[in-house]
Amino acid sequence: MPIYVIDGRLLESETPLKFAPDVEVRQATPEEVKAHAATHANFENPPPPTWEQMRLAAYPAPHEFMDAYVEERNGNPAKMQAYLEACAAVKKQYPKPEEKAPEKKPKK
Repeated sequence: MPIYVIDGRLLESETPLKFAPDVEVRQATPEEVKAHAATHANFENPPPPTWEQMRLAAYPAPHEFMDAYVEERNGNPAKMQAYLEACAAVKKQYPKPEEKAPEKKPKK
């Protein structure tokens, strides 16, 4: 299926496109098609989420911390303890990957 460039945007069409005379329409070059495919590949096949993204999504909501903080300041530490335990469970579920130590280069 041919790919056309219309005012700088790529569009696939089975039939030739006709627009107003002031609109640039031309067939895309192979380089433009390749660049377009490379920039749009992640929309169809997104990479898996990172451990940071998984943690962020799993942590308790910020308003839960605020509520626990106020309760703790008023003498009821139970909500803060539950909040801290929930955060610890998330860290255990999505651990931070171990960082590799940089390799030492041999001295000359």
